[in-house]
Amino acid sequence: MKTSTLSWKSCATALTLLLSSYPLLHAADKEKGMEEMWGEDTVAINAGHPSLKWFVEDKYAMFIHWGLYSDMGGIWDGKTYYGIGEWIMHMAKIPVDDYKAYASQFNPQKFDAKEMVQLAKAAGMKTIVITSKHHDGFALFDSAASDFTVTKATPYKRDLMKQLADACAEEGIRFGFYYSQNQDWTEPYGGNYKGERPAGYTPEDFDIYFNEKVVPQVTELLTNYGDIAVIWFDTPGSMPKKYSAKLVELVTELQPDCLVNSRIGGGYGDYVSLGDMHIPPVRPNVGVWETV
Repeated sequence: MKTSTLSWKSCATALTLLLSSYPLLHAADKEKGMEEMWGEDTVAINAGHPSLKWFVEDKYAMFIHWGLYSDMGGIWDGKTYYGIGEWIMHMAKIPVDDYKAYASQFNPQKFDAKEMVQLAKAAGMKTIVITSKHHDGFALFDSAASDFTVTKATPYKRDLMKQLADACAEEGIRFGFYYSQNQDWTEPYGGNYKGERPAGYTPEDFDIYFNEKVVPQVTELLTNYGDIAVIWFDTPGSMPKKYSAKLVELVTELQPDCLVNSRIGGGYGDYVSLGDMHIPPVRPNVGVWETV
C-alpha cells in the first residue's frame, strides 16, 4: 500500500474567497461544461439574513479543494491531465471501481488542522470553507450514509472535517462546507454518474440518491460539527427546484444562521457566487456577492 507523505500544503488547492457587498446572471443550464451547471440566471437574494453583515464586512476567506484527486496531482495511469485537478476522474475517464479503490492509498498523516487554520488567520482570513464532498462522491468526513469516506475507505480512518471544525472553533475562525449536491460520479443514482446505471434506471431515480445520501450527509454536516457559517453548494445543473427547496429547509431548520450560496439552484441563495476565477473589472451591481 502506498502511503501519502505529502503535507496538506502539497495536497490542497487553497483559493481565496473575496466576499463583497451588495442576482447575477449565470450561464444557461445545458448540462454540459462546468460553467453551464452553476445555477439559475437570477437569484432572489435574502437581504434580511442576519449573517450577511459579517459576510459583507469580512471580505476575505480561504476556500480549500482537497480530496483523492489532490493525491493524484493531475496524473492518472502515467498521463498528465491539465485543467482542474478535482475533475480528473471526469477528464481521465477513470472507471468508478478504479477511482474508489484509489482511496486505499489516501493517508494524509501530515494533515495539521491547527496549522492550516493559523495560516489562514495570520493571512487575515476570517472564514474557511472546504470540500466535504466534491463531484467524485468521496467524503472527507464520517458518514453513515456512505462507505466512500475517509473514515471507512482509507487507512487514515479519522474524520478530517471534525479536526478542522475544532481548530476553527479554537482559533475563532468561521467554518463552512462545500458540498456537491447534484453531481456524484460514483453513486449509481447521482447526477452524471460515470458508470453503468442500474437496470430500469430513469432520471426520477435521482430521488434515491438525494434522499439516501444528500439529505443524510447534509444533515450530518449541519449537526455534527458545531456552528457552520456557510454551506457552499455547487453545480445544480438541471436538478429540479424541489431538491434545492429541501436543502434550504434543512439549513433553516438545523443552522438558521448559516448562509447558503446561489449555486444551491432553484433560484435560492442568500448571496451570489460569481463564476470560478471570475474577477470582475468593475464592482458588479448585483447585490451581495463573492468571487473565487
